Amino acid sequence: MLIQLDGLPQEVAEGLSLGQLIADLGEDPTHLIVEINRAYVHRRDWAGRVLQAGDKVEIIHPAFGG
Repeated sequence: MLIQLDGLPQEVAEGLSLGQLIADLGEDPTHLIVEINRAYVHRRDWAGRVLQAGDKVEIIHPAFGG
């Protein structure tokens, strides 16, 4: 199925969870912020949040420093 990942079309498997998508992308989840359809998704909910066709997923890497 097709989703939007960081503004680009991305084909993913049906039934894929957000947590699995993060793992498949090789992202370190320690400091990620993730939104689906412009709504924040808490890290504790990633494993249970199943992606749907057309979802708009944004993975944000916060910048730290001074």
